[in-house]
Amino acid sequence: MCRPTGQGSTLLEMRKTLTLVVALGVLGAIAAIPSVRAQDQKSPRRAAADAGDADGVSRYCANMAPSVSEIRIARQMKRLNELAAEIEQRAQQLDRLTAETREWVAKRQALLRAASEQTVAIFSKMTPEGAAARLALLEDETAVSVLSRLAARTASAILNEMESARAARLTSLLSAANGPGKKS
Repeated sequence: MCRPTGQGSTLLEMRKTLTLVVALGVLGAIAAIPSVRAQDQKSPRRAAADAGDADGVSRYCANMAPSVSEIRIARQMKRLNELAAEIEQRAQQLDRLTAETREWVAKRQALLRAASEQTVAIFSKMTPEGAAARLALLEDETAVSVLSRLAARTASAILNEMESARAARLTSLLSAANGPGKKS
């Protein structure tokens, strides 16, 4: 017999199975009703044996509960230890990357200080027109760095020779870099 494949047929089969299970459960409950009546009429000896079985089940559950709890706690502790090891590994990786970044920033700042001193000396000896042309080719941050280290008279002469929009942007960055109370 050829059965269609797909999710729709699977859902249909699951519904049929569920219906069958429910029907069997109902039939089992109906069939158990006479045995319940018969249990009510059991001898006292049988009733005591059944009570003993129930007591045995509860003792079994009581004895197994600590073992089950210990197993669950052991699994949870194992998982916590795995997570702690993973966190420790990531923290070490973060520390290593932080140290590398600090080292790189320190090297970069030292290079910029050395280059800036030489660059400032070069720009201070140029004509304002030449310095303005060269600063126009640099990034804003670099140009602001150079202008902030030049004497105010030299920086103003260079800014005077630049394109107005670029000079305004650099002046704005200069004032932001120097802070509200400082003068360039």
